[in-house]
Amino acid sequence: LKFGELKGTDKFGNKYYEDLDLPYGQHRWVEYKNIHNYDATMIQPEWHGWMHHVFDETPNDPVVIPEAMAVSSISHAIYNTHFGRVSDGASDLDREQVDTSQYRQRGYKVGSLMTGPEEPDTYYKQAGHPLSEDSERFRAYLRGEVKKM
Repeated sequence: LKFGELKGTDKFGNKYYEDLDLPYGQHRWVEYKNIHNYDATMIQPEWHGWMHHVFDETPNDPVVIPEAMAVSSISHAIYNTHFGRVSDGASDLDREQVDTSQYRQRGYKVGSLMTGPEEPDTYYKQAGHPLSEDSERFRAYLRGEVKKM
């Protein structure tokens, strides 16, 4: 036996209750009009969101429309477009983001879906990666100062 506040009734006569003193997840329930032949699918869509805590307003509550927020015209963006830094002579391929993880060899002189067997790997490597051209260790390797492992 539960006691709670009647929050509303749907068009089929099912009654929806809430008791905030009960544990979360057990504090909202429905009493079906037909207590001998009930099913969870008898909960109406407008009450389903309230029963499953999607929103706290019941369908009986008046709809409150928030006022529009003020929009600022001040921008601290460093670029005027959404493309980022794009030179005037850039092609359309330079403007889209390309997944460069496919630009590496699958094996020795095998190639991949995006590269041929003789093409070098062009995928992005972070500056700290040993094979990155920005890495000091890679430059030392090219100068012959680091031995192969």
